[in-house]
Amino acid sequence: MSNVITHEANTRTAIAALINTRLGTNAMAKVYVDATRAALIATVPLNATNVFGDPSVGVMAMNAIPAPVSCTGNGTPTWVDFCNSTGTVIFSGSVGSSGAMLNLTFAGPYAVGDGMTIATGGTYTATP
Repeated sequence: MSNVITHEANTRTAIAALINTRLGTNAMAKVYVDATRAALIATVPLNATNVFGDPSVGVMAMNAIPAPVSCTGNGTPTWVDFCNSTGTVIFSGSVGSSGAMLNLTFAGPYAVGDGMTIATGGTYTATP
């Protein structure tokens, strides 16, 4: 028998709220070529107050989309780390042009100096 853990709705909502608390103010999204984090493409400052809105049944949507940033590395982004203001990774996810945790207006590849713009923020879901 496999080990399956589930959470009821109020617990998922509490987990999601904790993510926002842990991100705190002046959080950032570090965008990488892949999950190995060997090649950083850009660091995107996020909403200064709350990165995500209030959770409901463990789900919360990203608040205001940050301004475009200039890339500091090269490559096609596929991975993002959501970090607090000190750079501590709070959670990670995929990057793409749609259907990802972080959606960009242009999927890449990017070069140093290119502008990176977030098209739509992702939705964080605390797993049931």
